[in-house]
Amino acid sequence: MNARYLLDTSAASYAITKKSLAFDHHLAKVPMTEIGVSTVTEAELRYGLARRPSPALQATVDTFLLAVTVFPWIRKQHTITASFALDLNAWGNFWAAWT
Repeated sequence: MNARYLLDTSAASYAITKKSLAFDHHLAKVPMTEIGVSTVTEAELRYGLARRPSPALQATVDTFLLAVTVFPWIRKQHTITASFALDLNAWGNFWAAWT
């Protein structure tokens, strides 16, 4: 589990969506085995997918996460955290309508 580069959520998003030519050019030179993300980044990516579901993007994110090192935490918590954060967001929107 040795990664040379640890991507934050923004960098991982750029890598997944290929929205930055300069970033893509640099990343193409790096073997995927040298790229890692934290479990927080994984949770944030999954939260984004929960907010805006897209089967195509889901598949791309899943493929990306299989190709890089995800530094461990209790992985089941990612799904729970994403769902919980989405519920909290909806709950906040519900209460905002009443204030």
